[in-house]
Amino acid sequence: MASSSFKALVDSGAIRKVTAPGRKQGVYRKEDVDRIAEEKQITPSSRKIIARKRRSLKKRTIPDVILDWVRPEDVPSGLALDQIVYHEMFLANAEVYMAWRRKNSKISMGAFDAKDRRVRYGYIGLIPLPESVILDVLMGKKDEKEITPDEILTYDEPGEYTLLANSAVIHPDYPELANSIIHAIMKFWIDQYPEKRIKRIYAQTVSEQGRTLAKKLYLGPLYIMRNGGLTRVEDAYVLDMQEEAASKIIRQFQERLRAKEQQSKKR
Repeated sequence: MASSSFKALVDSGAIRKVTAPGRKQGVYRKEDVDRIAEEKQITPSSRKIIARKRRSLKKRTIPDVILDWVRPEDVPSGLALDQIVYHEMFLANAEVYMAWRRKNSKISMGAFDAKDRRVRYGYIGLIPLPESVILDVLMGKKDEKEITPDEILTYDEPGEYTLLANSAVIHPDYPELANSIIHAIMKFWIDQYPEKRIKRIYAQTVSEQGRTLAKKLYLGPLYIMRNGGLTRVEDAYVLDMQEEAASKIIRQFQERLRAKEQQSKKR
């Protein structure tokens, strides 16, 4: 059985996973695996693959994390994570990132080790900016590092915000933390809604992790008018929050926003 077929059986519920209280990882139910094996006449070698998956899942643990906004003093932990993911530490950008966070402390959500905040396992950045500034960055008219604190918006005023997803860095050993970070960001926006809401999210992918996240969220390609016709902006994507999302996670987010709006109207 191919690993993709095994995943399909898990996703469909044919093979169930049991997670013990207080644990984040679970194990697959033996009776489900045996039943599927009989139905599909899985070979002995395939049984061994499933057994290895069960053992590896049982042994592998995800560290306890705290999800929180990245503070200026947290920038070094992000540089250390960049070194792990990209084998490069972007020291030249450190002061820029700290200046941004001094203007708005809620532009990057991180997953920090619960026992030591100096260790970070992932972060996703969403910077509120005027739409014109975002488009200049995406079209190459302005380098991202040239964004000034004055251009970054705060969340002091009610209304709609356009966001630039400028970073998505997750420790390679814990890819599932991306979902946890996304949900933490969504909770923030659900709490603000409807007084403050997202109009559009723009992104420009420069890494494989960024491209994977763009696909996961089903961000659409960005087109602009140029030379009398539509031109695709390379590696640039947009998500309009007014449109029904194709991504399950974004659809659930939209549904929770609508539910909160309905509750507000009943009061």
